[in-house]
Amino acid sequence: MAWLQAKLMLYYLSVQVDVYEMSHGKLPIPSGAMPPAPMPPTGEHAKNEIATPMYEYIKKMWEQFTAAQSG
Repeated sequence: MAWLQAKLMLYYLSVQVDVYEMSHGKLPIPSGAMPPAPMPPTGEHAKNEIATPMYEYIKKMWEQFTAAQSG
């Protein structure tokens, strides 16, 4: 799949899930299916100048996703 298609699919899937939850209630995600917390970059990866901003973004998205599931 091309990145453009993935980005468009992300939009359409997000809309569909949000609309479904508006009319049917929140979709529960079993604790065993929840994604694990992201790990910060270490070693050689930590030296990459974009590694920390990428980690911070992924961590923020994970926190938003998990907060939405619990609240």
